[in-house]
Amino acid sequence: MKVILYGIVAVVAALVAFVVWRLGSVGRGARERDARILRELAEVEAGLRSGSEVRSESIVALAAQPHLRRLLFGMLREYKKAGLFPEEHLSRRSQAEAALVYWMMHPNELQAAPQEM
Repeated sequence: MKVILYGIVAVVAALVAFVVWRLGSVGRGARERDARILRELAEVEAGLRSGSEVRSESIVALAAQPHLRRLLFGMLREYKKAGLFPEEHLSRRSQAEAALVYWMMHPNELQAAPQEM
């Protein structure tokens, strides 16, 4: 009877350890992905933070890259400049593409933005 009890405890402990490790891994991967994207958006964020004029051409060029769209739009919305975001990238299709690419960039998935969709 003791052997069965020890076996159950070992299985439960292993399961708990796996869940804790997995949750940490997913969170760490998401932070790494977001840090990579934010490095590409650093110039725009610096301009928004300082209150200087952000060129709409830069926003259009960045929004054309699906992996940057989600965080770029969130950043513009945070600084109350969402009107600078290109209208063509507000469509459901464009936003879905951005969400899929964002997910694929996670280290537990593809780890990089795909070349084409």
